Amino acid sequence: MKKKLLRIISIAALLICLVLAGLNFSGKISAPALKLWFLLISVVYFVAATAYVSRKA
Repeated sequence: MKKKLLRIISIAALLICLVLAGLNFSGKISAPALKLWFLLISVVYFVAATAYVSRKA
């Protein structure tokens, strides 16, 4: 169950990054705000993906 949750979190983080990129491209979010949110989501993705891979091994 925990592996599935980590996988869902990883996929959700990637989708959020895609949405943030779309908002930046359309001009609805400024560059500094994009950098902050992208950094936070990237950290969440990195932790979840690392935990998922380490459990898979």
